[in-house]
This record gives sequence, structure tokens and C-alpha cells, in this order.
Amino acid sequence: MARIRTIKPEFWKHEELCALPEATHMLAAQLLNYADDFGYFNANPRLIQAECSPLREPSVKIPESLRSLHAMGYIRLGTGPDGKQYGQVVNFSEHQRVSHPTASKIAALSISWSDIESIPESVGSPPETFVPEQGTGNREQGREQGTGTMSASPTDVRRGTSEDEGAGQAAARVFAHWRQTWNHPRAQLDAKRRRVIREALKLYTEDDLCQCITGYLNSPHHTGRNERNTVYDDIETLLRDAKHIDAGLKFHAEPPRTDLSDKTRRIIDQTEGWVPPEMRNAVG
Repeated sequence: MARIRTIKPEFWKHEELCALPEATHMLAAQLLNYADDFGYFNANPRLIQAECSPLREPSVKIPESLRSLHAMGYIRLGTGPDGKQYGQVVNFSEHQRVSHPTASKIAALSISWSDIESIPESVGSPPETFVPEQGTGNREQGREQGTGTMSASPTDVRRGTSEDEGAGQAAARVFAHWRQTWNHPRAQLDAKRRRVIREALKLYTEDDLCQCITGYLNSPHHTGRNERNTVYDDIETLLRDAKHIDAGLKFHAEPPRTDLSDKTRRIIDQTEGWVPPEMRNAVG
């Protein structure tokens, strides 16, 4: 499904993109529309062409353009547990501001992201403009001509990915969702934040945590409509414990009414747990 995105003027002056064929440069922009609200997309070339170039045959084949964009670091490509190819626009969140983003279904998958050498041939061969010449010192050339573990280790590591590494990747995706949802592009995933997210992942799915984070956008208290006019959006707060996560999921599933004044909302909050005096000592 195509989505409305923002293209900055600098995009058309990007030196590395401008060095690519025009069709590949255009695909880089089209992928922004094609990708979900966190930059992920199904990398099946036929699906991409159906969405991005439905009425014309691009002068550069979609697989070749994907390889070029992957080689320069604009996107990354990988294989999901279902055997399908997926991609992500790198630094998507730094250039797009999505209001109320929809949780990414692809981000929840355990994807083995590929190095340029290990992308399956079905995705296409790299175009001539990205075949390094000998003696240029290009880092991709170094990988291709290197010996020892330089070329073999990425595949070996991916095959041996442990559950702990999988949890770490899930934590990184949850953090990326929080960073974009609450507009903290410079926030870093430090040890404390990683620990909080990984503890939460022991009880909830990655999708649950993303929905919880999004749900708190519907909380007047957490978005700053409180007596202190303070926004409480730290990921450590939102995912502190099961009680807070359940509350976020409820905000996501049942957004509060928006037609109430702040005064009325405060009264409701203050009386929500009120119990009549005659019932306070009653045995439940």
C-alpha cells in the first residue's frame, strides 16, 4: 500500500544516489512510499515493480537497482524466517516524520540481514556501475578479494544466531519504534534501556510492546496534559512493568474520549478508584 512521504530537496543532490542510473535513483524515492511506517518492505522485485512502476518498464531492472541501493547503504536486504526477502530503508526515521505510525509487521520478524556477497541471485546481480575496479581501495573490493574469515564469517554468524542475539535484535526494533513514535531521533539504546526492553520481551511479544508504546500517545497524562505539564515518554517508564504495559495496550485498543475538557478528565481520573464508605471495610 502506497503511503504519503516527504522528499527533501537534498535528496536529488545526493552525490552517491546521483551517481546511480536515473531509474535506480527514482526507485530510492519510490521505496519511501512503498515501505511501511518504519522503513520496512517486502523485497520481492515483482511486488516492488507492481507498486512503484506499475505502468512502465524501468530502464534498470528492479533487482539490479536493489543491489545498487544495498551496496551504497541506502537499504539493507535480508531473509525472513518464512524464506521471503525483506528490506529496510536505512535511516528512514531520520528523514520521515510519521504521525501515529502503524506498527510494522515486518519489524517483528527475525530477519537475517545480508552482506552484499550473500544476497541470493534471485534478487539480481549488481550493475556494472557498482563492480569495484582493482586498485581503487573500495571497501567492497576489499571484502571480495579478502581472505580468511572476511567473506565467510557473515554467513556462519547468521547460521549460528542464538536466541540471545534474536532478543537483542527485537529489543533494537522496539527501541526504534519508540524513538520514531515519540520523536527522539537522537536517543541511544544504552544498557539500561536495553535491559528494560528485554525484560518486557520475556512476558510480551515485540508487537505488544510496539502497540503499548503507540498506545501511550492516547494518554493525556503521558503526553503532557497533567498538572505539571510534563511529558512522561521515557521508554523505561512506558515499559516499566506488566501494569504499565497493560495500560499502554489498553490505550491502544480503547483510546479515551477526546470530547472531554481537561477539568472533566481530571475529575474522572481522581474518582476512578473511589469506593463508597460503607463498602470500604467490606470483605471482597
